[in-house]
Amino acid sequence: MDCITPSITDSATDLKLEEEKLKEGYELHQVDLNLGFQHPSFKLREVTPWTGQFYILFCRSLKEQWRTRKMVLTQLLQSIVMAVLVGTVFLHDAATQTGSAHLQPALFFCVINQGVFGALLQINSFPRERMISLRERAAGTYYVSAYFLDKTTAETLTQLITPIVFSCTVYFLISLQATASKFFIFTAFMILCSLSATSLALAISALCRTVDMSVTVLCAA
Repeated sequence: MDCITPSITDSATDLKLEEEKLKEGYELHQVDLNLGFQHPSFKLREVTPWTGQFYILFCRSLKEQWRTRKMVLTQLLQSIVMAVLVGTVFLHDAATQTGSAHLQPALFFCVINQGVFGALLQINSFPRERMISLRERAAGTYYVSAYFLDKTTAETLTQLITPIVFSCTVYFLISLQATASKFFIFTAFMILCSLSATSLALAISALCRTVDMSVTVLCAA
């Protein structure tokens, strides 16, 4: 035991010496954990250009759209199926004199399809991001205008695909006028219907705090 005790004591002494040598190589700094709360007037949005804010937010929105690409593809497939159904119900009706009376209900179904499905896809958009956007705004990260424009632009780019594909499918099944100008006018109206429904859904989702309330108000609207 007498032989073991000195060896343990020497090891502890060596460790203490090594610890002291390590401490000599480091310089201690005092860190203020409340740094940032002492300067409430500092806002990141005031030092970052508006265009830079829009670019960063827009890239983030595109990444969010890419994460939900399965939902977008499902909506696109659903739109194609609805276009085929509407087109087969009113197949070549517009080309005949008796079938021209069915043109109004055919156009009605086209407008309703673009309005309803476009709104239902976006009704969950803002409630999902409400807490994040409110927290980032409170921190002064970006301006509301940059967030609004980025959100609108990203949603618009996503919504343009569905009405175009729907128009290309249903227009020729119903046998509407085979004129390029008339086709583009029809497609433009489908795009406007989709964008107006999307805008209404985004406005309602921004006003309502929950998805259930947003869906209820959207049905009433």
